[in-house]
Amino acid sequence: MTYSVATHAVREMLNHNKYEVPRYQRGYAWTNKQVEDFWQDLQNALKKDRHFFGTIYTDGDDKILDGQQRTTTVFLFLLAAKDYLKTKDAKELMNELEKYLLNGTKPKLTLSKFNDEYFQKLVNDSPNVKKPPNELENDSNLSMYKAYHMLRQKITRYGDKKGLDALKKLVDKLLQDFQIIQVTVKNSSDAYSMFNLVNNRGIPLNQYDLIRSHIFAKLEQLEDIDEIQIENVDKKWSQIAKNVRKTTNYSMDIFIQHILSFEFDVSVKDIFKELKDRVKSDKILGWVDAANEWSAIVKTLRSPSGNFCDHTGMSYDSERHIKRINKLGAVAVYPLLMAGLKKYWYEGDHTSFNRLAEVCLKYHLGAKTIGNASVSEYQRGLFKISRRCYKEDCSVNDIIDDLCETPPYMSGNDLEASLMVYRPRTSAALILLELIEAKRSDTVSHNTVTVEHIMPKDSYKWLRYICKIHDQCSEEYAKDIHQEYCSRLGNLTLLNKVPNSRLGNESFSIKSRTYSRSNYKITKEIAGEDQWGQDQIKRRQTKFIKDLVKILDIKALKTK
Repeated sequence: MTYSVATHAVREMLNHNKYEVPRYQRGYAWTNKQVEDFWQDLQNALKKDRHFFGTIYTDGDDKILDGQQRTTTVFLFLLAAKDYLKTKDAKELMNELEKYLLNGTKPKLTLSKFNDEYFQKLVNDSPNVKKPPNELENDSNLSMYKAYHMLRQKITRYGDKKGLDALKKLVDKLLQDFQIIQVTVKNSSDAYSMFNLVNNRGIPLNQYDLIRSHIFAKLEQLEDIDEIQIENVDKKWSQIAKNVRKTTNYSMDIFIQHILSFEFDVSVKDIFKELKDRVKSDKILGWVDAANEWSAIVKTLRSPSGNFCDHTGMSYDSERHIKRINKLGAVAVYPLLMAGLKKYWYEGDHTSFNRLAEVCLKYHLGAKTIGNASVSEYQRGLFKISRRCYKEDCSVNDIIDDLCETPPYMSGNDLEASLMVYRPRTSAALILLELIEAKRSDTVSHNTVTVEHIMPKDSYKWLRYICKIHDQCSEEYAKDIHQEYCSRLGNLTLLNKVPNSRLGNESFSIKSRTYSRSNYKITKEIAGEDQWGQDQIKRRQTKFIKDLVKILDIKALKTK
């Protein structure tokens, strides 16, 4: 790896004729927080000689490979200062700032395709760029709009309060005493490898950003590729990001890990390194095409409603299973579902995919939700089986056999022991109770169903009742009973939202009358109890455990 390192002031960097952000690099992403930090650093620097502003990575052609956020913010600050000075008719200082901003009539900084058009307008005619945020073309332009106006407001207040001399000192402090480490590398791949290890203030590149930058840097180096092809790749990449959509438990980084896992084991923190090492330049176009196809499959899994229907429009069970998988945040089973969607559903074998979705749900419930397996062990086993499903001609029975032989699969006595001490979260409790209910009746749960604590979470009104039914025990002992049993599965049931919200901490006799009118069998049977304490909860818990050991047995899903 060939590189050189130099430390210099912002002024020295701006004396250079031009800098360019690669066309396909991400857009401006600083939020109010980062801009506020920049302003505070500038205020604090007035009290000391030097301030380390960060590191930028450039190549031999003066392309900024990393550091565009802080570089762009410097330009926005100088631009906001110049526009303020224009209102004060301070032409001499205005002209001095212009020589840092412009090379002739053009800005010294050229941004990526996401921001450059807006940035050029801002620099060349900034006072007239007053588009309301909802008319801006993309989120990164909106971020730039907000950053510029935030800096303009701060500079205006500062200049009006302290005067032009004080503002000039502030500008000089940025230009002279903000120090930058500039790392110049031979090629972009070296830069990405280096700044992946560096954590600077701001919004560091994540694995997805690194991969995106690497892909377009490699494409631009290919001799037999033209601008139209690169534009098509950019459109596909945007479609991939749109299909995957970041959520609380799924991101582009995880998606890329999942599609790489069809070829080899990889942790999410190593996806950039592995892709860079294994996917050669001449294979990148094909890899992006494949990623685009996989992203459409993921979109189907993330939004299953209406995507798993028969010719009459009736939903297959697959939809219900996948919705439950999503509620649990069980994204580690996605590679298996992705491969199965291609292998079974898209080939018309809906029954096999139905079974696979149910297998994935029940395997996750047993191994991860209840068994609490380690992430690495859980993923490693699933990814290996997903790889086999993708590459080989295997049936759902084969997949079930593989899962049953792969730690951390649990069944029988092990599952029973884990369920004895298990305290489910609401999302898991709802699904487990629905599965138990489905075993006992044909009642279909609706979107309005919720989890009801029979012995309520708030023990205040129930402590006297607990004392009474437990041989007039002490209040402290009653609190121990409440703490021990309130969150156990035996104390939970299904109830529609409206009656649940009305019951709250009501007495068991009042609750029991509501339960007797429920459509859910597991709820209705509670009304047959005379009282509700630890004995009733333990008895119901034992019954539920026996049910779940059978329900979650994926071997029972094998066909002959």
